[in-house]
Amino acid sequence: MDFLEAVNQGLAKATAADQATRDVNDAFQKVNSSLEMYPLATISIERGTVSNLFDSLSKFQESMNNNTPEYLSYNTIFLVAKHREGDGRERKKIAAWKQHVNGFPCTISYEGEKQTCYSGEDLTASFGELFSSVSFGKALLELLANPAVGGEPGEI
Repeated sequence: MDFLEAVNQGLAKATAADQATRDVNDAFQKVNSSLEMYPLATISIERGTVSNLFDSLSKFQESMNNNTPEYLSYNTIFLVAKHREGDGRERKKIAAWKQHVNGFPCTISYEGEKQTCYSGEDLTASFGELFSSVSFGKALLELLANPAVGGEPGEI
């Protein structure tokens, strides 16, 4: 076995994983740049974590077995709306999120749909489908109804 070739293969894989992670981050930035233009409020999306008992037990088991996690800890995509005045913000869960530690694949799940993305282009297309969903529209309406974000109810 050529161990130096194996080392080079490992470096190439690490470089590809770093690029894939940058592609995911770039997709989020691209989407948020577009969402900044929404006229009724300052909105964006972000990854976050919603903990539940199953997640906590899985992480505990991984740590006990000294396993490296296969997926990042973020498990949720939130729609975020900034308050019109001050530093406050509100957020609503709009989808479940799963991202491999190597960047791709990523999975977005909402309304019984599950979309697996293998590239930045797949991911931005999936965001377009998510934003045209009923659940996204309802989350946005709820945020806009908050006087700190969008105004008085009925103004939308």
